[in-house]
Amino acid sequence: MWVNGNYDILIMTITLIVVAGLVLEVIRLNRKLDNLNSKVDYDFKTVERLFADVWKLEEINKDQVKVNVHLAEDIAELQKKLKRKK
Repeated sequence: MWVNGNYDILIMTITLIVVAGLVLEVIRLNRKLDNLNSKVDYDFKTVERLFADVWKLEEINKDQVKVNVHLAEDIAELQKKLKRKK
């Protein structure tokens, strides 16, 4: 089974280097994945805040439309009163 003591040491050394390289690569990819996940969470929170701001703007716009409608009604009523006085 064992060819020669020198070859055995060489094969075990190469195997150890390959396994260590794979372990380091897995650790590097895991760190990169964690970093990307934290960025995604941050970006998601930013997007949530932006949607909340847009929602508030839509509500403000709805209120502004109501104000504009009432203002237009008041102007029309004042124009009618002005025409009656002339």
